[in-house]
Amino acid sequence: MPTPERPYAPANVLGILNDLDKYAGWLGRGLEATRVREAVKLLTAVFESGCDMRDAVDALESDIGKMPSSQVGTLLRKAVRCFRLAVANTIAT
Repeated sequence: MPTPERPYAPANVLGILNDLDKYAGWLGRGLEATRVREAVKLLTAVFESGCDMRDAVDALESDIGKMPSSQVGTLLRKAVRCFRLAVANTIAT
């Protein structure tokens, strides 16, 4: 997994979305986990539509923040940071 200091190349933004989906699938069945999975699906749909993703990313980060601390939560937070950087780098280039 890339780090925020070394984000994915712009062509691999979908790779980050795939990682987010994979990590969200590892979560349990609780309400917080369900919200995170739905937020990942929403972010993917917004990305594919080409619309502004800021609100969807903010919602995902908020839902991740409501989860109890875990290794999967850490992976999700890192992936969201990488996603933000990769999208910003894509827009800047």
